[in-house]
Formats: sequence, structure tokens, C-alpha cells
Amino acid sequence: MTSTEYRELIKRVDEIYASMYDETQPAFEDEDLESLRIIIRLTLEFADYLTHRQDGTPWRFAIASSDASYAAESIFAGLSFFYTLNPMYEGLIGALPTTIDLETPESDLKSAFTSRYQQFLIETDFYKRCRLLLDMFRLQIIFAGYLYR
Repeated sequence: MTSTEYRELIKRVDEIYASMYDETQPAFEDEDLESLRIIIRLTLEFADYLTHRQDGTPWRFAIASSDASYAAESIFAGLSFFYTLNPMYEGLIGALPTTIDLETPESDLKSAFTSRYQQFLIETDFYKRCRLLLDMFRLQIIFAGYLYR
């Protein structure tokens, strides 16, 4: 990722975070807010990882193994933030249940993530948007597990 691409990514993270921030108050504390920002960033990075392949290469073999390792390591590093954010969200009145089918076959992971990502970008309801974010991170966890078979 070039420095220009990284600045654009951070700009998108900031915009999404700002659009969700007001709805987190007063329930979310600083730790929860940090977790929200990090899960947003990791999800946007992962979306970029999946969508930058236009040559028909199967998604799980799409980039160099060092890039795939970086993607998986980033996901694993984000687990503690997910573990902070997920129960906080689920404790809110109005929280929605997960829509992830843990039996999702590997070939469907990219489409499952991509469809949720497109919804996430346009969703304005905090509860729906946060559920989409958490579910996309669950899919990232599954993806990272496939890299370590």
C-alpha cells in the first residue's frame, strides 16, 4: 500500500467512524471507541485486499504469501478489539443478532464479505451498520483460519 493509498484509507476510516460515533454515546467508553476504529480500519484494509484482484486469480491465492500472511496477522491482531467491541454492541438495546452462517463454504466467503461490505458503506442505521461490521470481521477470522490450514 502506498502512502497515498494509506492516507485515503485513513480518511475513509475517519469518515465512517465519525458517522457512527454519535450513536455510541454514552454507552461506549474510550476502549470501546478505539476498538470500533480499529475494526473499521481492519475491515476496510481487508476489503481492499479482496477487491484489488481483477485478473481472475482465486481470491485465497490472489496475492503474494507475504501479503496474505500480513492480512491474516492483522486479523489475528484485531481479535482483542473484536472481543471488546462485540459484547459491548450485543449489550445495547437494539443490537441485532449475527447473520453469519458458520457453515459458510470457503468458496462463498468472498461474496458473503463483499455483499455485506457494500451494505455497510451505504447503511445509515447504527445498529445495522455495526452488526455488518462485526459480521464482516467474523468472516475475516474464518478467512485467516483458511490461510493456516
